[in-house]
Amino acid sequence: MPRRGGACLHAESRGRRGAQASTGTSNAEAGISPECDDGESPMATELWKRAAWGNRYRVDVAFDGAACAGWQTWQNSAAQNRTAHYQVQLVLRTVLRAAELELISAGRTDAGVHVLCMPCHFDLPLSRTLDPASLQSARLRCNRLLQQQGIRINLLRRAATEWHSQFSSRGKVYFYHVHVSTEGADPFLSNTHLYLPTARLDVDRMREAATRLIGTHDFSAFTNSDRSRRGKLQVVCVCVCGYRG
Repeated sequence: MPRRGGACLHAESRGRRGAQASTGTSNAEAGISPECDDGESPMATELWKRAAWGNRYRVDVAFDGAACAGWQTWQNSAAQNRTAHYQVQLVLRTVLRAAELELISAGRTDAGVHVLCMPCHFDLPLSRTLDPASLQSARLRCNRLLQQQGIRINLLRRAATEWHSQFSSRGKVYFYHVHVSTEGADPFLSNTHLYLPTARLDVDRMREAATRLIGTHDFSAFTNSDRSRRGKLQVVCVCVCGYRG
């Protein structure tokens, strides 16, 4: 049964160059130059090497979770070629004629979760630099190939060299939709809403309960076995409940 609800992930670069990274800039505008390497910063050295090799491109993907086996591609899995990541990476490799292209994403989802915006990135060598017109043409060609899988690329553009879809991510937004009715489930909402056969929900009590989720909590029980990659403490900034329609 598909998950009811959707996830929207936003990734923006931290620090003073965040606005540049989210809109995409040249390496020079992003502040990557030989002077960045002062002999004391391994990160600056790595960024300069990457800038000298090629360009980074940002890809924002939306997809219908009911049509995909989740986002992440799992090696040696029977559902590997049905994940959104596999399909997008395959189409990008085909359209851009880049067999070694590796698509890195901000996160992952379970099967059935709908995604409004999954920020991703890939790198291409300088010899394959793409101008805005070429990127727009490539995006439209990709979407024609992806439409049968319920996937769409909403953004394809140059990004700053230091922008990373995963490590520049500042947070995630989740939406959970509930269809409340005593007249039966709406077939047009079956893939996006949880149906509850009741006349009305007690939204005031839901809002009161939601306030207890706001703050810093230990989510290590929800992580994978490699808990060293990310901090187990996460912050819930906003939790809102309400009616619509």
